[in-house]
Amino acid sequence: TAGQFCIYFQPKISLDTEEFIGSEALIRYINQAGEIIAPNNFIPILEEARLIKMLDLYVFEEVCKQINIWKERKMRVKPVSINLSRSTLSYHFLADQLLALITKHNIDISLLELEVTETAEVDNQLVFSQALEKLKEYGFSISIDDFGVRNASLSLFTTINFDILKLDRSLVKTLAQNQKARILIRSLAVICSDLGIKLIAEGVENEEQEHILRELGCGLGQGFLYDRPMPVAEFEAKYLGGPPLAGSD
Repeated sequence: TAGQFCIYFQPKISLDTEEFIGSEALIRYINQAGEIIAPNNFIPILEEARLIKMLDLYVFEEVCKQINIWKERKMRVKPVSINLSRSTLSYHFLADQLLALITKHNIDISLLELEVTETAEVDNQLVFSQALEKLKEYGFSISIDDFGVRNASLSLFTTINFDILKLDRSLVKTLAQNQKARILIRSLAVICSDLGIKLIAEGVENEEQEHILRELGCGLGQGFLYDRPMPVAEFEAKYLGGPPLAGSD
């Protein structure tokens, strides 16, 4: 219906086996005219108005409900990652609130990953690392998003306990021409492998990029080469063994 938020899902794929290994939940807004509005058009406004936490919690709960539906329908449920903004992370009771929602909807915590973006603002570093530490203690998987954009720092590996590192699409985009990007990714792949961290590349758009990433030791990918973010019914039909959509082959 018009004038509401809805959640799209984008699959994540193993570069070695081409298997579907999970997805990312992405928020969209459908306006009164029925047009789909991308997040960069409304997230900054919500951040400015300090309403982003409500949206983050809404997405988190909607994903919990959705996982429950998939479980009841005996579908192939794989982990879903959910984005949390920096201001949501600084909310003192976040971990308790997320855990309460998991309990309410009876979800296995291993089916959820929390995606957060690391920034270089030093004044927030302590709040950031303490918030993540608490979420880790509660049993959440933590994914660091947009790594390699602006000034993502290597101190991240020694100061924060996380499970997944997401390479920013800007690094992936230039892979074929940019030898430095390839060297950086190969080094990150080694560091991640040694630390038991999964490495996933965002914005994989063609087979050349996929091939290079595989050669460099990056095992997971997400991007238009595999699929765009899609509404839940389409996602179920394509990836979770749901019924085929009417009108599709």
